[in-house]
Order: sequence, then structure tokens, then C-alpha cells
Amino acid sequence: MSTHPDSLHAKVDAQRSGSELVTSDRTMEQVLHELQVHQIELEMQNETLRQTQTALEISRDQYRDMYDFAPTAYFTLTEECRIIDVNQTGAALLGVARLRLINRKFTQFVCAEFREQWQLFCQMMLRSSHRDSCELQCTRDDRSVFFAHLDCLRACDEHGNYLLRITLTDTTEQQRMKIEIEASRQALSADRLLLSSILDNAPIGIWMLGSDHKIKFINKTFCDAVGFTEQQFMAANHYSDLLPHGTAANCMKSDRACFTQDAMHISREWLDFVDGRAHLLEITKAKLFDEGGRVIGLIGLASDITERWQAEQNFKAIDRQLSESRQLLEAIVENIPAMVFVKRASDLSFELFNRAGEELLGYSRDEVLGKGNCDFWPKEQADWFTAEDRLVLASKEPREIPEEPIQIKNGETRYLRTWKVALRDPQGEASHLLGISIDITERLRAETRLRESEEKFRAIFEGTLDGVALVGETGMIVEVNPEFVQQTGMSPSQLKQMRIWELRPADKAQLASDVFIEVLKTGFGKAVDLKFQKQDGRVIHVEVRGTVITIGGKKFLQCISHDVTERKRTERALLEHQQLLRELAAQGVASREAELKHIAREVHDELGQLLTALRMDVSLLRIQFGERDPVLMSKIRDILVLVDKSIQGVRDVTGNLRPPVLDMGVIPAIRWLSEEFSARMNIVCTLQVSEETICLDDARTLTLFRIVQESLTNIARHAQATRVEITINHSEADIEIEISDDGRGFNMRAMAPGKTFGLMGMQERALAVSGKVEIDSSPMVGTVISVCIPQF
Repeated sequence: MSTHPDSLHAKVDAQRSGSELVTSDRTMEQVLHELQVHQIELEMQNETLRQTQTALEISRDQYRDMYDFAPTAYFTLTEECRIIDVNQTGAALLGVARLRLINRKFTQFVCAEFREQWQLFCQMMLRSSHRDSCELQCTRDDRSVFFAHLDCLRACDEHGNYLLRITLTDTTEQQRMKIEIEASRQALSADRLLLSSILDNAPIGIWMLGSDHKIKFINKTFCDAVGFTEQQFMAANHYSDLLPHGTAANCMKSDRACFTQDAMHISREWLDFVDGRAHLLEITKAKLFDEGGRVIGLIGLASDITERWQAEQNFKAIDRQLSESRQLLEAIVENIPAMVFVKRASDLSFELFNRAGEELLGYSRDEVLGKGNCDFWPKEQADWFTAEDRLVLASKEPREIPEEPIQIKNGETRYLRTWKVALRDPQGEASHLLGISIDITERLRAETRLRESEEKFRAIFEGTLDGVALVGETGMIVEVNPEFVQQTGMSPSQLKQMRIWELRPADKAQLASDVFIEVLKTGFGKAVDLKFQKQDGRVIHVEVRGTVITIGGKKFLQCISHDVTERKRTERALLEHQQLLRELAAQGVASREAELKHIAREVHDELGQLLTALRMDVSLLRIQFGERDPVLMSKIRDILVLVDKSIQGVRDVTGNLRPPVLDMGVIPAIRWLSEEFSARMNIVCTLQVSEETICLDDARTLTLFRIVQESLTNIARHAQATRVEITINHSEADIEIEISDDGRGFNMRAMAPGKTFGLMGMQERALAVSGKVEIDSSPMVGTVISVCIPQF
């Protein structure tokens, strides 16, 4: 960084202005000024140097990190091939700590047969200034060998001594692939014969789908089993187009799952064969890869596990025409999800061993090829394998070993299902032994778990307190538990010869059959109450629930019946008691209303007439004597006021006991009630009616009046409302009244049961005339009371 001298002089002048003493000696002032300028320049240059040094240190650290953790190994050697610098990748590749590599000769990490080549290469590079490379075989500190590609360039240190800069790349995998490819090319003709024999003698159905989901290869075993030709499969968009709908959907679903997951996909499907019977197939599918690791399709294996003997027939029925290329054949062998091996007949040593076998046994192909049974397994097991192999070589028929234990590399025991067959030359002599093995360990474990699950299910099924019956699609009872037997009073053998609806009386059997078919179709069934009549004549009530379940691809109806005879008896008694109490309460209300009506009439007729006569007599006294005596006139007026108040009190008492307006009908009575409520409580109360005239009997009129009266009383006491609306709607069958307010409302759930006697009274009044009352309320929202009673 540089600064213009004029600006520096300006800064010094600014610092000195106002504080520097004026002297007569101008020369001394100029010298001091120049010194200060130089001092500022030096400070600025020092700051620039510090920033440059910091940036240089950061750049050096970044370079060191990139050098140490680069994916390529870097070495720096002296002229004597001693290592003076190495990055972390190089140390890790040689298996030696970085500090322990310094000053060690690189030559000791070169395999003995390549050291002469390495020394000649070093001498050539020390004489040349050009970059060059070579291929070596090196050894790590743990004696493991790897192939290396070296790129070398000569350099010089600060003293002028030559150095060798080397980048080293591990090419072991590339070299191994080259060797394998070359070996594969040389063994092409032999492989064709072996692969052809494998496909021709495979005892299972094999097919291959391309990435477009179309059939690329399918063997005759599968075609013969399902009754379609290879041409039909090739012409179809997907092989599932030729299969039944349910099976086709499952096959397409499993294909999609296989394409999207890394592991093999194993499933089971029921499929109708041309022999007219349904066969259970164990289907194993796996993805196929090309040499570049791309998915080119999937291969599927279908093994018939319905009958073991059919495996031998399928073994002979494999398609013998191999029209695919070498790449397809290698893909089938390498990706087939079953261990495939071939042994020489002479010494029973392995001559072919596929990738599935490597994954299953844990041994690499290099470890297996050229060796025999005794090299991998204990003597007793190896002798048994050898004896089995000799039996197969001596026989002209394939041999199946349904369950074969084998110890893999990590010491674990696996179980295989193996097919073996002797491969013969044109003279009929056994030259090789072909074996195909499928790992059935997990299947055996699953079968064990299934047996345990069945035992647990049986214990639960037999011990449940509810009756359980399993019913087939035809309605036949398949299985029953002891409680169901106890409920029906029949033996299990009798029940298993009946259809489920035959447990109902003859006149209801058809209805029960229709319900069964509907539940089986929809999969939904609600609980129903039924009566069972036992053979001893006793009738019990049961609550039956039906659930559709699938077992082995077939639908069954699971019926669970719970004996509710005692509960029904209790409920019936409770209902009768409640009805009796309701009738008693209604009778009490009716008696009370009749008594109130009688009292009201007595008060109105007797007391009212007496008070009216009294007022007439007092009025006569006022006419006859009032004018003569002013004092008497004043007393008469007071008496008339008291009599009028008494008459009004009689009217109020009569109205409260039974308003006379009730005799005019329900609409006038409720209108009078709403007007009285508005006048007395100063709350707006509106009435809306659909018809002005509604004819009801006295009981219904009085019921509606009392419910509205109780509702308005509750609003006045508790609601704190400002507005009330009463709506009356009338239809041919019912009359509906709705009372709503804008009060504070209440939480219906929080109300203690049995404490709301007013609301209970309204509900009981409505029930007495076959009506109902519904209440809807929420805090700060208001309350709506709906009343509905039949007109007749």
C-alpha cells in the first residue's frame, strides 16, 4: 500500500497545527516535519506487511489442508528414494502413521517383483525434466497388496538437490476388473455351456422384465404352469395382463416395490394353473444391473411350494432355447437371487460360484473357486455334502434337499433348500454337478413364529368370554369356540354343518342371509341383538358383531356374540319402572293442575262475587249518605279502594293458578304470557306464529303453556337477557315452540345431574304427552329451548 507524499505532509501539518511553537529557526522545523512524515510512512508500511503476512498464513493453512486431505496420495522423495513429505491420504494408503513414514525408503513398500522396475523408473525421472507415470504393485504395512498408478515429476530443493514429486492412485479395483474381464472372455464358451445348463435344468419359474416392464425372457416352466405361450407373454404390455385381476395387481405392485428398493423382494401369491388347481407360489424378485451399475430390469423366480414333487417336474420344463447375449446371461447368473454353483465331478471342487452365493456364505469367489467341501466346513458336515454330491452324480434324476443346514463364514448356521443335478457330456458321463440353493432360514423362522402365534391365538380363541364363530363366504360355520357352543347349546360338529343364518328362526333366516351377504360385500357390520333358542327351549339374548377378515386370500366373517340376557332383563325392568314413575308423575301433575283449576274457579266465583257485592253495597252507601257527611264520604272512598285492590288480588291469584286466557287456546295464552313477561321484567319478548289458530286439547295446551312459563321464569332468574324470542310452528302432525334468549347461557356438561329440577320438569311434562324438549346453551352465547309435541 502506498500514500502520496503531499497527503502525508498535509496530515503532519494538521497534527502540528495549533500545538507547535513558532521558532525563528525554520531549518529545525523542516527537519522535524520530514522525520514525522517518514515515521507515518513506516507505520503504514508495517501495517501493510502485517496484513500481507496474515493473508499468507491463511493461504498456507488452506493449502496444507487441501494437501493433507486430498483424495490422492502425495509423496516427496529424495534421490535415494527416502520419503521426506507425505500427505494424510498417502499415509492411510500405506497403513503407516505419517511421522513413521518420514526418512523411510519408498522402495520397501514396492513388491519384490516390481522393485527393479521402480529403480529404473526413478533413475530415468532423475535424469529427465518431464512428467511420466508407471504402474506398480505395492504392499502396505500389514502385507496386503494393492496396485498403484504413479505420476512423477522431478523438482529441486533450496540447495539444488533433486527431489521426486509423486502422486499415487490405488488402481487395485481397476486391475481386478481387467483380470476378471479377461478371464471371462477366455472362458466364454465354457460359461455358455454352464449357463445354458443352469437355465435348462432350473426347477423354478424364471422370467426377466426390462426397464420398460415388458417381458425380455421367460422360461417354459412358468408358461406351461399358467397356460400361456412365450409369444403371448412377449406380446403383452406386462405379464400381469394375462393373469387374474387380483393376482395381476399384486404382481405389478411387487414389481414397483422391487424397482424402488435395494433388497430382494419376496412375496407369495395364489395362482390358478392349467391343471385346474390353485398353487401357492413363493416369488423372489431382484433388480438386474449392467456392467455400469445401471438397472436394466428385474429377474423373478417363482417356486411352487404347494407340492414338493412339482419341483422335479418344473426342473425338466425350463426353456432350453437361450437367445440372449452374453451380457444377459451374465446378468442372470450374477443377479439371480439364489446361490448357483457348479462342481467338477472328478474332485468335487468348485468351478462356478455366483454373487448370491458370496452374499449367502460370506466367502468371496476367489476363496471358493478350486476348493472343495472340506476347505470350508467341519469334517462331519463336509463328508455329508460329499456323499450327497456322489449320490447326485450317480443318479440320472435331479435331487431335492428340502432343508439343508450349512455353516457360513461368520459361524452362523443357515438353512437352504437345494436342488442338485448331474450335468453329462454327450457320452452320458457326469462331468459336472449343478446346484441351486435358496436360503429358507427366515421362512423356517417365520413358520416357527407362525406356529407360536397360532398357539397363542388358539389359547385366546378358546378362552375368551364371548362367543366367537368363523364363517366362510358360503355362510358355513368353519370354527367356533366353547363359549359360542355354550350359547347355542349345540355341539361343534352340529354347528359346523350349519350356515350361520340357520341359527335364526325359519321366518327370519332369509333376512339374516341378506344381512350376511351385505356385510361380506361392504366389510362393515353394526352390532345387532338376536335371540337364540337353545335345544332345551330356553331363550337367550345375544349382541352379535361381525367383522370381515382375510385368511389365506379368502374372506371370512368373524362373528362375536356376547350374552346380554341378564342385561336385557335388567333394562326391561328399569324401563317398566321408569314408565311407571313417569305415568305417576304425569298423574300428579294432572291432579295438581285440576286442583289449581278448581281453586281458581272457587276463588273467582265465590270470593269474586262476594267482593263484587260488597263494592255494590259500598257504592249504594256513598250514593245515599255520602253527600250528607263528608267524613263518611272519605271513608267510603277508602273502602272502595280496598275493595278494588281485593278484587284485583283475586284476579291475580286466579290468573296465577290458571289464567282464564287458557280457555281461548294456546296461541292467545302464550301471547298473554309474553306480554306479561315484557311488562313485568322490562325485557323485550317477541312472539312469532305460523298460524293464529291451533286446536289442541286441554292437556297439550296446558303442557305447552307451563313449559313456556317455566322457560320465561328461568330467563328472568338466571339469564340476564335483554331480548327473548318465542317462535311457534305448526304442521299437520306436530307443534313446535322455540324459546331463545341472548343471556349469559351455561355449560350443560358442567351442570350437576339431578339439580336442574325446572329443566327436568319441562322434559317430563313433554314426555307425558309423547313429546320432547331439547336444550342448547353455551356460556356467553345464550340458550335455546325447543319443544315438540304431537298434535294428536
